[in-house]
Amino acid sequence: MRNLLAAILVAAVVPCVHAQNNSAGGYWGVAFGFLDYKEVEPSLNITISDSTNAFRIFGGYRFNDNLAIEAGWATTGDIKESFSGFDPVFGDTTLEFKGDYDVKTIRVLGILPLEAFSLFGGVGSYYMQT
Repeated sequence: MRNLLAAILVAAVVPCVHAQNNSAGGYWGVAFGFLDYKEVEPSLNITISDSTNAFRIFGGYRFNDNLAIEAGWATTGDIKESFSGFDPVFGDTTLEFKGDYDVKTIRVLGILPLEAFSLFGGVGSYYMQT
């Protein structure tokens, strides 16, 4: 489930890359997006569902027209959920879940420069922690 959440988070905060002059050099950027989180625990009949924001800072170095390396850090706002119920021992009980996520990334980008824009794809590593 965490790998799926990481993929959703990354998709939510992937930056739009502006067409550059296809020359070597460093670059940096920021991105802002939204994250929808949903996790279901069927054995306890519990669903955690929330929406929050996500923020990313990234930077990299473009070696030539077709190759770059990039690193980034992303974080989410708080994901919150409350559950209320009756426990025979404790009486009325409220359980609260609250968490946020940090994601560190490093990836290699392959770039295909075209006349008006460039296409890119990447492969890398994403490390997420709560």
